[in-house]
Amino acid sequence: MLSEYQKFQIRRWWRKRIRGLTKLWTFLKHFFISQIYKPTLKNFRLVRRFTISWILLVAVMMIGLTTQFTQLNSAYKKIVAADGGVYSEGVVGELNNFNPIYASGDANQIAARLMFSSLYKYDAKGNLKPDLAKDLHISEDAMTYTVKLKDNIYWHDGRPLQADDVVFTFRSIQNPQTRSPLLNTWRNIQVSAVGKYTVKFKLPNRFAPFQHSLVTGIIPEHAFEGMELSDIRTATFNQAPIGSGPFKFRGLDVDAGQLELVRNPRYFAGPPHISHFVLHAFADGQNLKTEFDKDTLTGAIDSLGVIDKDNKNYEKFRLSLSNSVFAFFRNTKTPLNDVHVRRALVSSIDRQKIIDDLELNEGLSRSPILAEHVGFQKSLTQDEIGIAKSTRILDKAGWKKGKDGVRAKGGKRLTINLVTQNNGEFPEVSKALAERWRQLGIETNISLVSLDDLRGSYITTHNYDVLLFGVAIGADPDVYAYWHSSQAIEGGFNFSEYKSKLADESLEAGRTRLDPALRAAKYEAFTKQWLKDYPAAPLYRTSLNYYQSRSVIGFQPRRIIDPADRFNDIEDWAIKTDRQLRTLPQ
Repeated sequence: MLSEYQKFQIRRWWRKRIRGLTKLWTFLKHFFISQIYKPTLKNFRLVRRFTISWILLVAVMMIGLTTQFTQLNSAYKKIVAADGGVYSEGVVGELNNFNPIYASGDANQIAARLMFSSLYKYDAKGNLKPDLAKDLHISEDAMTYTVKLKDNIYWHDGRPLQADDVVFTFRSIQNPQTRSPLLNTWRNIQVSAVGKYTVKFKLPNRFAPFQHSLVTGIIPEHAFEGMELSDIRTATFNQAPIGSGPFKFRGLDVDAGQLELVRNPRYFAGPPHISHFVLHAFADGQNLKTEFDKDTLTGAIDSLGVIDKDNKNYEKFRLSLSNSVFAFFRNTKTPLNDVHVRRALVSSIDRQKIIDDLELNEGLSRSPILAEHVGFQKSLTQDEIGIAKSTRILDKAGWKKGKDGVRAKGGKRLTINLVTQNNGEFPEVSKALAERWRQLGIETNISLVSLDDLRGSYITTHNYDVLLFGVAIGADPDVYAYWHSSQAIEGGFNFSEYKSKLADESLEAGRTRLDPALRAAKYEAFTKQWLKDYPAAPLYRTSLNYYQSRSVIGFQPRRIIDPADRFNDIEDWAIKTDRQLRTLPQ
């Protein structure tokens, strides 16, 4: 314990040291001001112009060097794809069957496209190009197609892909026990192997669009060894498949709606840069939008139009589809069995206003075939004569307006029932059509139903007067399925139940001619007859709204035949990037 005197001594010692430090600080401060600061400031004033000039010169040189370095770096280096990264795709749908001979719906078709390869696929211009195929030979009578396969292709389990796998795929489709929806496409076509890597397709008759059938994914025969064909539809393979595509199956969480794929290092077109692909299938559009707004997805399909605002982290692409939306009139049912009524309905439509109001940027459609197809002519399109002339058509045909403004003939009111799906732009389009037709004195009732109900309760049974619906026309002008009289049956795709002998003959001839000029003549004849009969009203082309993170490189916006076609070059996409010296010209 310190005594009071010891404490006094310590305090005196501490005060003495503080006074010494204070004197030292005062001395140093006066020394700095008098000996360093003031002389330096005085000298700087004398040479300030010189000093400032040198400072500016150095700054200009630094800026110049930085700019030059940036420009040289840009000139001699380029951004290139680097391996790695996870791509997360969001889509509305279900993940339940990835086997390409069954896959339906966006989610399953995306999965099938990523895991399986096909003999042919579409390029960025919508033209066919080889995938598994190496060479194609067509016989003189155009009834035998011989495809030679590449010999460097392996299934994800390491087994080689050979001709027997191709034969097994298409024979499985052809067998009714397999219950593939592609059965009708492959009916009566003989498929056989000619050696390990050659496949022969023998057609019952000429069929010009046949090559477009070769975009179906090929499945491995050995994965179904010992299995009955009737069991293929429910095989575990369908949810844990072995393919030959750019990505391999890693895992599936059905409850979470999540499929995980990994890069195929032995992919014959070169392994993808992306190391993992995760597909998220959402139950509805709102769940997709919620996840999209969190910025957790790399890409998202907005087929339902639920993403209503731009996101700075994503780029929006409108991918043109080979599709068209029609108002199909049921030609066999009163009052639409009257061609004058159909003509008035068609001619009164203001397509451009519908497109402008709803911002449907793909443009209007006024022909049963698409503008890029053989046989299309701008002069062969439906006319738009407006309300006044359409009114005169109905008056002349005996459809007179009553006191309530609704037309009638022979005691039969001019009433039609229009049915369409209750999402996307369809409700608004149906309202626009109904408004124009009511101006003509046509009572129009609208039924908005879910897509599942539309297909199950209306389309299959042709239970409607007018069906507002979009159809996939495809890369070829063969529209036989939609307009030939043989398809005007329950379950058939001739939704208008249109029947015309001349149209039938033209459609039959068009699909059996290989010469483009002859095909064009047949489809022109079909279109002319179709325009006279007004069986439906083509309205507008459709597109796919696709959002993708700005961090992705390699994606090429394109016109696509099928929504899953956007992945046809996914091996070139990348999330991670690097800089590489450019190759200088010699």
